[in-house]
Amino acid sequence: LKNKEMVGKKLIGKKMDNNIEFLLKDYKKIVAVSSIRMDIINIYVTFISISWIVAAIALWQKNKLPAKYRNNVLLVLKELVKFGLIMPLAFLTAPIFNPTSGFQISILIVAVSLIYYLLARKLFKNDDIMQIGFFSLLMILIITIDSAISAPLMQSNIMSYDPMIGARYYGVGNEYEGVTIGSAILGFAVLVERKKIPKWLTTILLAIILFISAYPGMGANVGGAKSECIAYLAFVLLIYDVKIDFKKSMMILIITALLVVVFAGADIMLGMESHLGNFVEQIRINGPMEVVYVFGRKIAMNVQLAQTTIWVNILLVGLVILAITIFRPNKNFSLIKKNHGTIYNGFLATIVGCLVTLLVNDSGIIAAATDSIYLLIPILIILINKGVKDKIC
Repeated sequence: LKNKEMVGKKLIGKKMDNNIEFLLKDYKKIVAVSSIRMDIINIYVTFISISWIVAAIALWQKNKLPAKYRNNVLLVLKELVKFGLIMPLAFLTAPIFNPTSGFQISILIVAVSLIYYLLARKLFKNDDIMQIGFFSLLMILIITIDSAISAPLMQSNIMSYDPMIGARYYGVGNEYEGVTIGSAILGFAVLVERKKIPKWLTTILLAIILFISAYPGMGANVGGAKSECIAYLAFVLLIYDVKIDFKKSMMILIITALLVVVFAGADIMLGMESHLGNFVEQIRINGPMEVVYVFGRKIAMNVQLAQTTIWVNILLVGLVILAITIFRPNKNFSLIKKNHGTIYNGFLATIVGCLVTLLVNDSGIIAAATDSIYLLIPILIILINKGVKDKIC
């Protein structure tokens, strides 16, 4: 059947020995992931939300804690907060061990999380900043490599695809799109601040990550590519001490628009038929009003997600903690800016990424929530260390 309004890729037959065995094995994995996906996500979101709230309350009411146990309580909470960065990394890498049941997936996630935690403590003993930098850099490295090789890990982890409900089939999923923004900025901010890497190399590496995320044959996440482009450009300008005024903001938007146009052209010419190419094709067929329909759909989707997804809890908790951090007492952010200038710039760029993601992504609430993890956890850790040692460290 032929119809000019039909979009999508052709069904292709593929010969394979033991094809029934292959399909059954694949089916078993898909069902295992889908059956525990929401349970584990709910546990993860609940865990980090509660750990943030308890850590924030203990931090700002620390004088009411028994003096004998005060520091130990804060230090234990700080270590628990770190698992907010570790567990998404464990979700992504657990499929390497080829689990075939929900129980195996759950055990592997716990085991891999503990391994990452102990490895970071071994490599960077008593250095929380380098530990969170390690988790962030390892995350963005694995996401980038995985995207470049057709996303085998993204396709089989519990925080990404779900073919059972039709939630994406290729490229970087929306949960990890937020992670891509936050982990890259935080990881490189730590390296630049500790003078482990020059600023020019950071710029080049961020450009490579952006290319792989946006390219239709790799990351293929259009909304994420826009958010990344704006957030990464903002971060680069900030680390070079360039003041972002109206003219610079317009330049960032123009560069982002050009990026989308270039990759849309590549998609159409190479016949990859990703979301971006199909969007352009629909505009050609139905006219400019297709843009309005698409943005209307994105807004409706975010409104629905705001009412139904557990990820919104992270945004709400994060906003409360961020507001308290900034306004009560307001010296906290100024001290972070003074003692961790580059990481502070990373916080600003991450906030920009969260805001843009909310505007341009049809699952913006989810991506903004996972992005904000890389903003709130470092802030809490820095402030807890300040509360324990009476200085930013």
